[in-house]
Amino acid sequence: MTPSEATMGELAEAQAELARLQRAELDLLAQLSDIRTAAEVQKRKIAILLGMTPVLPSNDVTHRLPAELLSRIFGFALHAPVSKRPVIHHDRKRQLASVSRRWRDTILNDPHLWTTIIVRANWNLPLVQVYLTRSRDCLLDIEVYPWTFHRYSESQTTLLNIFNILLTHAHRWRSIMVSSGPLKLDGVATASFPSLVRIELHDDTANRFMSYLDPARLPALRHLELRTGVLHETPSEENTIINLMLAFSEYPSRLPLRLKKLSSLTLTSLLLSGNVDTSSVRPDSVRLLLLERLTLKVSRVKELLEAFVAPKLEYLDCFNCKESRSPSVVFGGIQSKYTGVRQLSFHLCGPPDDLPYEEVEFTCMTFPNVHHVVIPPSDITPLIGFSESPADNWERLESLTVTGGTLDQEMVGDDFQLFLKRRQRKGRRVAVKFSKINLTPRSAVREVYMQLYKCCSLEMEDITVSLPMCLSLKTGCPARVKVETTRLVEDMGSVVFESKGEQV
Repeated sequence: MTPSEATMGELAEAQAELARLQRAELDLLAQLSDIRTAAEVQKRKIAILLGMTPVLPSNDVTHRLPAELLSRIFGFALHAPVSKRPVIHHDRKRQLASVSRRWRDTILNDPHLWTTIIVRANWNLPLVQVYLTRSRDCLLDIEVYPWTFHRYSESQTTLLNIFNILLTHAHRWRSIMVSSGPLKLDGVATASFPSLVRIELHDDTANRFMSYLDPARLPALRHLELRTGVLHETPSEENTIINLMLAFSEYPSRLPLRLKKLSSLTLTSLLLSGNVDTSSVRPDSVRLLLLERLTLKVSRVKELLEAFVAPKLEYLDCFNCKESRSPSVVFGGIQSKYTGVRQLSFHLCGPPDDLPYEEVEFTCMTFPNVHHVVIPPSDITPLIGFSESPADNWERLESLTVTGGTLDQEMVGDDFQLFLKRRQRKGRRVAVKFSKINLTPRSAVREVYMQLYKCCSLEMEDITVSLPMCLSLKTGCPARVKVETTRLVEDMGSVVFESKGEQV
């Protein structure tokens, strides 16, 4: 054997030994990780057996968060739509407090997490007093829900006791929401609410409460929401309300005689919903000189738009209106009144397929300065489904949101893409968002994405995708399954959905 051959042999042995040691090192590291994991499990088990709160691992992210940030996270969790349900609001707080000693101390020591007081059957007087104490001097949000009729007299007594205790803290009320229920409001007549900013009243409670709305005792009131069948009173002209919502029943509400009173309010936001009798409303009779946002969910949009004088209006929402007349009739008398509108939510009245081009163009020209538009999928074709679209009149358009209903791939075909490309060539790239819509099998997400992402800023949110899937069952009976996906965003272009003959 030559010296060179001997050297090569030693090199091979050394490399083999190094590889063995490296494998051993990896095995030991894996073993160490397993041991540490097992040790943490045993620590928690011992803590549980000793009746202690389980110890959070030292590398837990939430364990290292500052108390202020952790408290804000708890606030978001407790005010989420699910957590705000009166049945589980307090239970959710108790669940969070049971996770660890630190979480419990954070919740108990933050008065802002104890400001929502719910008056209903499962909240007794001691619990309300706990909230009043732990919230310290923070402002309170009061929510009164329907009371149980089981043992009516006993329940009514408990309710009144709770409400009377809350009235002793009337100076701390920030908001109150009263749903339907047997609530006597006599104590409200003599109390003052210097910090009360928001009032929300439902059903007949609204009319009973309205008689107590003395502006002198409500100097901070800004938001008033009335959900009632028939409104007998409207806010007096001395009120400082800037946001007003009036929701009526399906029966015509005799509102016209009181609409003029709104002119004396400094409203910046107004929402009208339900069946409003507009038979005696006159054009330009309601002057809302500071109004910036107007939402109409009514059946007679035309008369209200003609009645209002709102030179500062920038946001108009008619998306959920029940108007059945043609666009030229609805918008015929307001061509120059709302040219300052920048955000527009609406749907075209009547069957979109039967609307003449001129009708749709008339609608677009009524609001020539819009920057942001919200429409349903059914309005895409009449608005944009032409070589020269009515929507081309919106020269300042920045974003288009399509929401509600079902989207077919044909709706975003060549004409829609040409519209977006025309905007792009002019240096006005449009942000397109599809939200809360259903995609049919013909309009698979990938195809829609690939069609549009190059000519607009595309976002897809809360999308439901229905995909037919073939199931093979023992009985041989066919079945169909609906597959839903949500929160789809722009970077999902690489996702492919295929469901051809899957066997289950």
